[in-house]
Amino acid sequence: MNRMKIFSIACIIVLVLNLIFFALGLFGPLLFWITILLIAFIAYYVVPKIKAPEQ
Repeated sequence: MNRMKIFSIACIIVLVLNLIFFALGLFGPLLFWITILLIAFIAYYVVPKIKAPEQ
């Protein structure tokens, strides 16, 4: 597996666990949205910079 696939799978796992923990009441709404915003920031700004050298 290349670096991008591993990174993408890790982000997906974090988001799924975030949703499960929020549904179970282990995370509050603030932590839930902060996690989603962090992953969105990573996906929008960090992933293209990681992907660029591989092209």
